Amino acid sequence: MKRTALKYGLRAGVLLVALSWANFYITRSAGVAVAQIASIVVILLALGFVPVAIRRLRKHNGNMISFWMAFFTGALTSVIPAIFMFVSTILFMFVQRAAYAEWSESSASSDLGSIATPVIMNPFEQGVIMFLMVMMLGTITSLLSAIVLQRARPRDVRG
Repeated sequence: MKRTALKYGLRAGVLLVALSWANFYITRSAGVAVAQIASIVVILLALGFVPVAIRRLRKHNGNMISFWMAFFTGALTSVIPAIFMFVSTILFMFVQRAAYAEWSESSASSDLGSIATPVIMNPFEQGVIMFLMVMMLGTITSLLSAIVLQRARPRDVRG
């Protein structure tokens, strides 16, 4: 279970970091709302490795997997991209702090009119927020995948 989760979690983490950085540059001129929706789509795309990991483990176990084993495999697979996102967000905030601040201020003024939105510029806080976002979506993905992909062993029926 751990090996499968690690293998697919690493793939999800690399994909998530690459798409997240690209997302900032692609959606930068589109505004905050579009960037946030695109960020959620990017996270969900990367978390597509969760059901793949569960299915792979089920296949490895003779096409049988309990709900809890499936759920824990998915949750463990989700932890790795969440950690990648935490570290990547901190690095991003150090490397692109000026560009992010400029984007936040210009988007806030154009999207919300006169309402000022506070911009979180602390890299650690941004990292924690992104970690929690990935974990929240990863837990939901793991739960849904476990419900759909579970296959319990047939009970021994004796007449």
